[in-house]
Amino acid sequence: MREKVRFTLLAMVLTLGIFGIVHTANANPTYLSQFNSTYGTSVSCTFCHTTPPTLNSTGTQFKNSGFNVASIAPVPAVTAFSIPATSTSLTVPITTFTATDNVPITGYLVTESTTPPSASASGWSAAPPTSYISATEGTKTLYAWAKDSASVVSNSLSASVTISTASPGPGSSAGMTIWVGQWFKLAAKITGSCSGSSGIVSDSGSYVGYLKLWEWDPNNKILQGDLYEYDTATAQWSSQSLPLLFIGGSDLDFLCQSQVTDNAANSTEGFTARIVGKETAGILKSATFKSLGGYYIDALDQSGAIANCAGALKITGALIAESKVPVPIEVILH
Repeated sequence: MREKVRFTLLAMVLTLGIFGIVHTANANPTYLSQFNSTYGTSVSCTFCHTTPPTLNSTGTQFKNSGFNVASIAPVPAVTAFSIPATSTSLTVPITTFTATDNVPITGYLVTESTTPPSASASGWSAAPPTSYISATEGTKTLYAWAKDSASVVSNSLSASVTISTASPGPGSSAGMTIWVGQWFKLAAKITGSCSGSSGIVSDSGSYVGYLKLWEWDPNNKILQGDLYEYDTATAQWSSQSLPLLFIGGSDLDFLCQSQVTDNAANSTEGFTARIVGKETAGILKSATFKSLGGYYIDALDQSGAIANCAGALKITGALIAESKVPVPIEVILH
């Protein structure tokens, strides 16, 4: 009998202990429900507990406040945000964007305004964005924001970027300026024909000229040049504009196209060339100029009829020091 009583008392103690633990463990979801009704449902017991029923610092604060939900309101914070100092594209890469909170982060946003966006604003993304698209070039300050499952929006971190789509990279103002002020000595040979009111006539000849590149236009990607030739018959120098349109390649190895209209002669002529250079420490040491394919000329002949000229064109040249250029200084245009 004594053993039975002892067993019954032991069973009661264990039962009370078990139910006591269950009661303690079941009390927390009540507070969790209270929290979720205000701040959302995407939190777990670990928000207030290490291992239930043991409280963590948040749970302790919650208990000490008399279970006041407002005392443990979530506070999202952007902890890191970085972008490059410069960008050659309107699409600016975002290299770092992180945020923390005591509840899950549910949204990330980058703006150009210091005004905090609302939690319901458009543009929020579930994951940190990897880029930001600016509408215009210039110096921009970007602001990174985060929101959490309670629809609370953080303060922001900011970073600045200068956007210029005209520089660096192939055909950029930064790299192509290495050609400004350079001279080429060119040798050209033409073998072709012209057709017009007089029928088909030969169009051939050769010349030596000097080309000066005097300006890089980054907006239109044109190397402005002047071509100088010496006429032995008249013992005079002549000049003509020779713009070179950047087609593609790198700053030191690129294709270009020249098309020149002579209003006085009612003619248009053009050709394609490749320019290759070598530089050391930002100084151009050597370069070559070589035409590709043929040439064409559309003009009016003496009778006023349209004459078409085309054929093979071979232009070769190399960089030459300005001190070795025989063009008189008074003849040089730029």
